[in-house]
Amino acid sequence: MDIAPPHVIRTLRYIRAVTANGGLLREWEVDAFAHQQPPKAAQYGLAGLRSLRRAGWAEVRTAEPEPVAAYLDAVGWTIDGPDGVELTPLGLAVLKAHADQGEEDVVDVALDPDNPLSIVNLIGRIHAAGAGMIVDPYFKTEMLKTVCDSTTVKRILLSSKNSTRRRPENDLLGYALHQLQDADPPEIRHTEDPRLHDRFILDEGGRLSMIGGSINGVGKVMTAIVTPSEEIQRTFRELCEDLWESATPIDPAPPTQPPTQPEDTPS
Repeated sequence: MDIAPPHVIRTLRYIRAVTANGGLLREWEVDAFAHQQPPKAAQYGLAGLRSLRRAGWAEVRTAEPEPVAAYLDAVGWTIDGPDGVELTPLGLAVLKAHADQGEEDVVDVALDPDNPLSIVNLIGRIHAAGAGMIVDPYFKTEMLKTVCDSTTVKRILLSSKNSTRRRPENDLLGYALHQLQDADPPEIRHTEDPRLHDRFILDEGGRLSMIGGSINGVGKVMTAIVTPSEEIQRTFRELCEDLWESATPIDPAPPTQPPTQPEDTPS
């Protein structure tokens, strides 16, 4: 005989995951989670008979993904604030719980924009890097707080090759570092070296993974995290460390004037 129905057991596991990661739950939030069904991802099927697959017939979408924003709001994981959608403390605790759970598993993974857990998989992989480094030429300020709240990386390397476009973003990063000083944010450096082109997660222990696109684009475009061969890891690890040594730090600094939003950068 079952002690409790499945949805109650699922809710108990949710409470344990949240509270173990510093989150606080109110009764309405527990009930909201128990009563809400998670949104379904897109479904795909073969366009045509199986015998035609060899002739180039591909998979097509047979069902559209269900909206995610309303679900996240209903269970209290996000709020629609004056500056857009933001994670709540409860949402951050859930994100950290998923990162902890997936620390050993999230290595190579496709980051599908139709999958609402793509950002969770990305943060889980960064979390697994420990006191490692993110290398992303186009890293944006909007990702910094999530990185600080949910990971322990100590270094972020970005590009300033296009100085006209990057300078406003770097100014914003300096302001954000000033605001987050009590959270022990990672050190951020920028370089104009043209060798900085690809995106990497460099683990504290030396493992290196490549990201197909900027982490700013995760959840918006299809990309992936892949782990190359040991030889390729060693080559790019040495490059990243060399670029870091010669890069210029972005110092925490209060803005001398209201920060402006920089132009969009590639993802």
